[in-house]
Amino acid sequence: MKEVLQEGYYTVEDYYKLPYLEEQRYELDEGLLLMSPSPTGGHQKLYSYLNVQLFNYFDNKGYIVIPDFDVQLFEDEDTIYRPDLLVLCDLSKYTEQCIVGAPDFIIEIGSPSTINNDLGKKKLNYERAGVKEYWVVRTPYLVYTYLLGSDGKYIETIHRNEIKIQSALFKGLELDFSRLQNL
Repeated sequence: MKEVLQEGYYTVEDYYKLPYLEEQRYELDEGLLLMSPSPTGGHQKLYSYLNVQLFNYFDNKGYIVIPDFDVQLFEDEDTIYRPDLLVLCDLSKYTEQCIVGAPDFIIEIGSPSTINNDLGKKKLNYERAGVKEYWVVRTPYLVYTYLLGSDGKYIETIHRNEIKIQSALFKGLELDFSRLQNL
């Protein structure tokens, strides 16, 4: 479960003044400072496997895949998310500190402590910001995918027991979950 570190309101500036600790993962949600527990081994295996597939697909295409990096969706809000994986096509949104604006594709690997937020508030904020494709990988056997429709609303597809899932946004990008059956 995400833990509130301290009561009080934190700004984006406060967030970036926090001491960097590699073993801790912070997010800022409307001024509330949150810390996620360390990921499990299964989470890390899934994360690594998907990261390699994304990197292999996007290598030399002019886009970048960034794992575990800060995203400030709205410049005027004190919210910073740290998605597990993201793909950025508009490189002008990249800074050394964070992505400013909506990435094109985000994958969150949902754990029991984060799944409600991943499918709730985060999904709504990603939709509002214009993230074109968003996936929540609950397990290798249960994946929620969202594609931003022309009306600015997500179209949801639930994938159960599918070994390969095709991206709706990127032609030819198919993530293979077959090696992850023992997670």
